[in-house]
Amino acid sequence: MAVVQDSVALYWQRALAGSGQLAFVMDTSRRIVAVSAGMARALGAPVDELVGNTCNSLMHDAGGAPLDCPLHDLLLDGEQHESEIWSETLGRRLLVTVTPLADDECGRLSHMLHVAVGVTARSKAEAALRESEARYRSLFEHAPIAMWEEDDSAVKMRLGELAARGIDDIEGYLLSHPDEYELCVGLRRVLDVNRAAIELFEARDRDELLARNAELYRHARDRGVHRFWAGMLSGQRSVTFEELNTSLGGRELYVLETCTVVPGHEKSYDRVYVADVDVTERKAAERALRLSQSRYARVERVGHIGTWEYDIASERFWASPETRVLLGLGRSEETLSRAEISTAAVDPVALEEAFRALVEEGTEFDRAFEILPRDSLEPRTVWAVATVERSEDGTPTAVVGVIQDVTERRRMEQALREREAQLEQAQRIAHVGDYELDLTAGTWTSSPALDEILGIDDDYVHDYDGWFGLIHPDDLSGTAAYFDDQVRRNRQPYDREFRIVRPADGEERWVHCLGTLETSEDGQLLRMSGVIQDVTARRRDQEELRLGAERLRRTVEGTVQAMGQLVESRDPYTAGHERRVAQLACAIADRLGWGEAEIDELTTAALVHDIGKIAVPSEILSKPGRLSEMEFALIKSHPRTAHEILAPIAFTSQVAEIVLQHHERLDGSGYPRGLGDGEILPAARILAIADVVEAMTTHRPYRPALPIEEAVAEIAAGLGTRYDREAGRACLQLLEEGFALDDEAAGR
Repeated sequence: MAVVQDSVALYWQRALAGSGQLAFVMDTSRRIVAVSAGMARALGAPVDELVGNTCNSLMHDAGGAPLDCPLHDLLLDGEQHESEIWSETLGRRLLVTVTPLADDECGRLSHMLHVAVGVTARSKAEAALRESEARYRSLFEHAPIAMWEEDDSAVKMRLGELAARGIDDIEGYLLSHPDEYELCVGLRRVLDVNRAAIELFEARDRDELLARNAELYRHARDRGVHRFWAGMLSGQRSVTFEELNTSLGGRELYVLETCTVVPGHEKSYDRVYVADVDVTERKAAERALRLSQSRYARVERVGHIGTWEYDIASERFWASPETRVLLGLGRSEETLSRAEISTAAVDPVALEEAFRALVEEGTEFDRAFEILPRDSLEPRTVWAVATVERSEDGTPTAVVGVIQDVTERRRMEQALREREAQLEQAQRIAHVGDYELDLTAGTWTSSPALDEILGIDDDYVHDYDGWFGLIHPDDLSGTAAYFDDQVRRNRQPYDREFRIVRPADGEERWVHCLGTLETSEDGQLLRMSGVIQDVTARRRDQEELRLGAERLRRTVEGTVQAMGQLVESRDPYTAGHERRVAQLACAIADRLGWGEAEIDELTTAALVHDIGKIAVPSEILSKPGRLSEMEFALIKSHPRTAHEILAPIAFTSQVAEIVLQHHERLDGSGYPRGLGDGEILPAARILAIADVVEAMTTHRPYRPALPIEEAVAEIAAGLGTRYDREAGRACLQLLEEGFALDDEAAGR
């Protein structure tokens, strides 16, 4: 406000410096801020001595202003007034006109202009009036704020017509009838504008602003001019309001507009002065402040953070709404006593001592404490941080701080600590520990459980050398190569088992290391994190199982060999038959790409596929002539007998079934069950082909060995009908390549 007053004083001092009128300007405290040269001559004193005095020293004696002084009326209603008074200081009767000056942005009265003329000198008054008019025109043109001169007589006539029609609420009527508002805008006649108005509303020149003036009101939002129009009918001579306009250049601007009818024109309103002050920046600052306050309030609510201030002199606390909510004090704006704050704590003595140390000794105040809100029976944990504000001489004047409800955070921290303890215990039970390897720095961290597995302590060096230094020398090169290939080159998760040597006791242990990778946005490897499990016991168990399985395998093979020898001892003509069948069957399966486990199962089945012949009399097995139907029926029963012998033995699940099916044919012509295509196991299909080829190309009691060509013809003729097409083709390829059945090679 001081800046505005100084600018007004300087303006009017320059304006009145050459004026011969009896005129002066004073502020609302009745102190003179500007005096005309004519007034100074009449009083016989320099202008500088008159500025700063009261108006009584210029116009009246020590008794003060008379009752008919127009200043009294102006201060009551803010309007222009004039009256005749007797001036003791000038010794004559004067006609004094007092005009309000509202130059600050809020439109409040800030100064009053006094102009006096002698009532006995009409001619001089008329001359002075003309001079005043000229100077006013100069002031109008060069005023620092936008000013307009309007003829609103047509608007007043239209409003009078509306009132005559019984419309009492003129302002509400104009707001609800846009067409009537537009009509009144069109009835306004702008007589003149000053330079500041041309600049403010971005017109090219005076003529453009006069021609397009109505656009400013038509495009205005948050309109206010209707208030002045409504005031015409109620006798208001001046109305101030804010309005959001759009300049001719399209820029939005807020203006504080004051519309004042010139004295003597109150009846017609044919001469009205309008002053516009640009308050766009102020409105933007107000919006920003409101937005900032709203955001800050949201931050307080969302973060459960409150602010507070303690005035040391009054010993009173101001607390933000969120602070009061935390303390259970509601959202009142009343200040609080120090005792009210202290008693909210579960331990008020400790809180008071910490606060005293902050104020008196400057001790840091950054701590958590328990409170019991007034509106709750459940204690809460809050964290408060505060600092002391001091005067220039170092005297503490206030304490400002923030307070945050950290109850849930403390609970979560406690729960996290408990879960971490449970996880550590679980890791120890499961022999698992976690780690994180920084791939850029080459350092790593490990959990206590992992330290126990690795046999290291806090002094162990956690770098790459320390990481790879734990690995058993026999496993080091392979593990390091796997790390470079899997992690650094292919960027794949780490999954490998290897041995370590514990530094604590030199013990060898097997561990299983798992790790996942984390990369930056640009694809750079950052870290690998995962778990390491002690699998020494599992490895030991696996080795024992492997040895047990090996022993079982040797036992089974011995059993199979004994069974084969038993059959061969009863049928010397088929000696080595099962081993040769196994040899050919394995070659066919290998040609088809079968795995090792499948081939082992097929081999076992082939070595015992004729075990069922143990139930057939040896006379029938070695009979040189044709068999009778009953004898052939006994021969055909050997697959079922073999199944009954083999099923209880601990072979793989398919061995007995493969043996049972080795005389089945795809067209259903086989035995013992007459199975067809889709029902016969793949291993049984291979075994059937190998059995036929071996039987045809070796001696039998009832015939000599047949040429290999006849065996090839038999298989070729039955492809897809009796024999499996793929297995048969593989067999034929082997035979064409010169595959030969060899007893020694067939031995297992």
